[in-house]
Amino acid sequence: MFLPTCAGLSLGEYTALTFAEAFSVEDALKLIEVRSRAMQEASNRERGTMLSVFGVEKAALQAECDKVRAATGCVVGIGNELFPKCFVVSGVNFSFHVPFFSSPPP
Repeated sequence: MFLPTCAGLSLGEYTALTFAEAFSVEDALKLIEVRSRAMQEASNRERGTMLSVFGVEKAALQAECDKVRAATGCVVGIGNELFPKCFVVSGVNFSFHVPFFSSPPP
């Protein structure tokens, strides 16, 4: 069976676009190199953290991010919505050494 669409996440996006012939393999590799250098430069400047969270409503998760930001002054928020009730929380200079949720999610 042939599916006329393809998708990817993160580096998978380049794979999907290459497979869809949006650009050549060579161009994909050049783009990935540029992306990797930019990501390394960014990580050299700021210490970032990411956490996958699932089984929680978006509004409840955003409220928890707001609490962490208010309590610590750290940059933290929902960075990506992967699928319903599954998110990536990301930010700078915050830590998961303490429970992220002040109470268990509903």
